[in-house]
Amino acid sequence: MNYIVIDLEFNQPYDFKNNCPAKPNEACPFEIVQIGIVKLNENLEIIGRRNYYVKPQLYKRIHPYVAKMTGFSVETFENERTFQQIFKPLSRFIGREKTVFCTWGGVDIRELYRNILFYKLGCRKLPKKFIDVQKLVGRFLESGGNCVGLENAVEALGIRKTMPFHDALGDAFYAGEMFRMVKPKEVRIQRVDIKKLKDKLKLCKQK
Repeated sequence: MNYIVIDLEFNQPYDFKNNCPAKPNEACPFEIVQIGIVKLNENLEIIGRRNYYVKPQLYKRIHPYVAKMTGFSVETFENERTFQQIFKPLSRFIGREKTVFCTWGGVDIRELYRNILFYKLGCRKLPKKFIDVQKLVGRFLESGGNCVGLENAVEALGIRKTMPFHDALGDAFYAGEMFRMVKPKEVRIQRVDIKKLKDKLKLCKQK
């Protein structure tokens, strides 16, 4: 079993003229602009890392809040590939056989597949199972499940801060370190509801 610890950074629409939030494309409200992955083997040893910057196509200017949190600008992505262009190498690295995603909460895995479906890319070969590391850590820290924040959890567990936060690869690294630290003998594995995402996408396109 390989564990794919994945974290995403998103961009959102913004009305720069009127300096206020803009209405998103309902089929893809959160556009992926960075994908960080730490790959663990069955012994929870790190066997690979990937960091993909993704050139935005829907929301080409960076939302002010996203820029503040990540340091991203339009120039960050000038020479980067689109989501469609990085999808094949991304899929090859993730693999399928005996592989499960690990995420900090359930948002990233849902939005990963929503972006895949939006761009009409095949997701059949990608794993649909995932482990919510946030819930594992929340139970370990007795903090009430998924309420604990990533940076606070890193602090509480005494993990050395060697990588930046609000960076997809950095956050994936920390989630992986916490998974390695607190992984219980029995882990609840959830499954992405692809049909539900597809049905929602169809409804958005019909509007």
